[in-house]
Amino acid sequence: MIVKVFKPLVNMVIDRKVLSYMYTAREVCERITKDPEGVYKSIKDSKEVSKNDLVEYRRFFLYKTIKRSN
Repeated sequence: MIVKVFKPLVNMVIDRKVLSYMYTAREVCERITKDPEGVYKSIKDSKEVSKNDLVEYRRFFLYKTIKRSN
C-alpha cells in the first residue's frame, strides 16, 4: 500500500533529476559547439577538472590549435 502511494512521487523526483541533467548536458554541448576555447578558459583553473581531463578536452575540441611537433 505504501509503495503505491510513494511510487508516483519517487518517479516524479527521478524524472526531474534526469531532465535537469539532460538540460545541463545540452547546455554544455551547445557552449562547446559555439565557443570551445571559451569553455576551456572557463574550466582550466577549476579544481573540479583534472589536468588529464583538460588535456583530453583540448585533444578533442581544440585539436586545430594544438601545435604538432614532428
